[in-house]
Amino acid sequence: FILSINPAIQAVLAGNSVIIKPSEVTPKSGMLVEEMFKKADAPDNLVQVLIGDGQVGADLINLKPDKVSFTGSIKTGKLIARQCGESLIPFSLELGGKDAMIVCDDADIDDAAKGAVIGSCMNAGQYCCGTERIYVQESIYESFLEKVVEYTKELKQSDDKYADVGPTFWDKQIDIIEDHIEDAKSKGAKILIGGKRNPNFDGLYFEPTVIVDVTHDMKIMTDETFGPIISIMKVSSEDEAIRLANDSFYGLNGNVWTKDITKGEKIAKSIANSPLVKTAIAGEDPNWGRIIMAIGKAGVEFNVQKLFIKFGDLKIVTNGKLYEKYEESIVKEYMKNYAIDIEIDIAAGKKTFTVYTMDLTKKYIEIKLLKNGNKNTSNFY
Repeated sequence: FILSINPAIQAVLAGNSVIIKPSEVTPKSGMLVEEMFKKADAPDNLVQVLIGDGQVGADLINLKPDKVSFTGSIKTGKLIARQCGESLIPFSLELGGKDAMIVCDDADIDDAAKGAVIGSCMNAGQYCCGTERIYVQESIYESFLEKVVEYTKELKQSDDKYADVGPTFWDKQIDIIEDHIEDAKSKGAKILIGGKRNPNFDGLYFEPTVIVDVTHDMKIMTDETFGPIISIMKVSSEDEAIRLANDSFYGLNGNVWTKDITKGEKIAKSIANSPLVKTAIAGEDPNWGRIIMAIGKAGVEFNVQKLFIKFGDLKIVTNGKLYEKYEESIVKEYMKNYAIDIEIDIAAGKKTFTVYTMDLTKKYIEIKLLKNGNKNTSNFY
């Protein structure tokens, strides 16, 4: 859902219409975006959803859109890059990650353990910035491990809305998780908790798992697992942790745990899969990774600047001043300062769809519809 609505809103802010082609495995999340725009009384066909497989996506690119934004596999990303390149269509790709967590010997062990469990198991481990490999200095390794196992045991897995950990989204993904677990076990890894499908539920429920004695000879430390797996490796020093964190062709996000902010920032700058976050699980940065997982830049500020391609009947009001004709330099200047009061009116017949970006330093866009003098408000992301 977020991966669909985030670029869609950025494109709408820039005066464009949008076609979303969600994964054929998770079509309803994309359809929800279209439904939300309809409920906001947006102009007809401003945001449309087209359901289908990879051929449908390829056919859309053949129609030569102004930009393509894709989140998915490396294999499909390469195909999209090749197809866009043939027509010189701008594109951005987010192709997964194998995010590293480094726990220094001066870290708050309790906080770091909670961060490891949340970072690895949130959304059943199925999100692009999930923690997939953890490097812990040996002096605190046992204490950290004890806490991680304790908090993992507290997780509730169920088939209701109150679960901490739900199901895997499709059968092929749970096959990958099981393959990674079996590969690791065959090479000497040890399961401390979990490690199998949950026998208490029908469907694709894989238990929250803590696995240790892992190495970079195992798929579970080198390939994207995308499941509720907490893989922990003991390291002798911060330098070894940095070297291992960089031993990956993925690059999306990561996290460093230390009480020394200066040291934390130094470690973060040494890791190629930046941006990293020091105290949170997921962060956003316009550079968004520098290895093969990401092509192009992302983020509200960047994309709103770059997506002003088609304007139609568009006017911009910033801080009470009306600009009848779009000027890119004007918007860039306000965006640079994270302007709080940008209003865009897109006229469509007798309807006017009004978008306010309330605060671009926050991770949400507030969309308001002015209708009969009343404000109907919907908050998105």
